[in-house]
Amino acid sequence: MPSTRSHGRETHVPRRLFPVERDLISKLQVPKVIKPRPARPVRTIICIDCSSIVDATTSAVEVAMSKKTPREVEVELELPDALPAIVSGCNNNRVYLANDAYKAMVGQPVCPWLDSLPGAGASRRINGEVVLSVGAFSTTSHLPSIRCVFPCTARISWEREDASASLTVPCAVERLTSNCDDYCFIWRFDSEKASIMYCIT
Repeated sequence: MPSTRSHGRETHVPRRLFPVERDLISKLQVPKVIKPRPARPVRTIICIDCSSIVDATTSAVEVAMSKKTPREVEVELELPDALPAIVSGCNNNRVYLANDAYKAMVGQPVCPWLDSLPGAGASRRINGEVVLSVGAFSTTSHLPSIRCVFPCTARISWEREDASASLTVPCAVERLTSNCDDYCFIWRFDSEKASIMYCIT
């Protein structure tokens, strides 16, 4: 603190404070910008062979009915040990949901920038079109039972760049009894028992 002398006595003069402009913006953490890389979603076609389906109305097999809500289905299919699965509607073969395990099985691209999108889920894989065709390579063109869990065989095929792949896999189908027309069948694929064929074009 500066001082002056007056009549032989030292007097302290208070120091005047001046505001100092600080560049606080430059001190803020600069967010990391992730540049999206081009990624083409994989279109998959699922053909269901219904010839091995057992109709629960004419057999002694115990019928298992599920009353899971759509939210419960979504949570269950994203558990760490969940099988690759899709969910289709009641009145058509439209696919409304494919879980992350299914996307990984068919090689859907991983996009880290999906985390920055509002409402993004846990999956970093993009969604690709899934076409479900029941009875496409069998004589049966419809599901013989509407109130049961039944086994069948699925053939899943997709193309990526200059190669195509075809996967024949056991499938377990669960019928949902909720009032949601969009979520009626859960198709689970046992990828560990699958046979796969690649073709380079």
